[in-house]
Amino acid sequence: MKYRYIAIIALLVFALVIVPASAFTAKKLVINVQSNGDADVQFKYELNSAEKLVYSMIPGEEQIVKWGIGTIYPSKTVKSIRVSKTITDLTVRDFATVTVNPNKPKTKTFKTPAVDFSKAQTPLDNFRNRFPWIGSKITPDFSPDVTIVKFPGNYQQTYNGVTKIPAITYTK
Repeated sequence: MKYRYIAIIALLVFALVIVPASAFTAKKLVINVQSNGDADVQFKYELNSAEKLVYSMIPGEEQIVKWGIGTIYPSKTVKSIRVSKTITDLTVRDFATVTVNPNKPKTKTFKTPAVDFSKAQTPLDNFRNRFPWIGSKITPDFSPDVTIVKFPGNYQQTYNGVTKIPAITYTK
């Protein structure tokens, strides 16, 4: 088992040395806020052929995603993770805060947290600190080309090529 991880790390390092391009390119992020505040998240990205090879040899991609999100947003619980070579689907529990107006019980206000895509750099920097010979070979683009935040009632906010999205308040 120990040798398997050493082999995987060696392949990863080899792939990163021969491929100076980004680790992946974020294409589209859709955050679909549910009426209870949970959010179904779909993240589409591209990997080059060397990265796809390394991906196929890494076990536990779901746990890596869960760990990464937990590192950046420790108060959020992630469930139902599905990871492939081009897409990650997951659910974030209590992503948005939901309040009900006592004077209008059918009215809900949703407030999402701000999302800073540059925070995804922190786990990568931790990796670089442990393996300094990799240096700048890993230069992923964590900012999606398009980010869409959808709410119940067919309201949505769309952001193109941004590194951060602000907190959003929406009343339905």
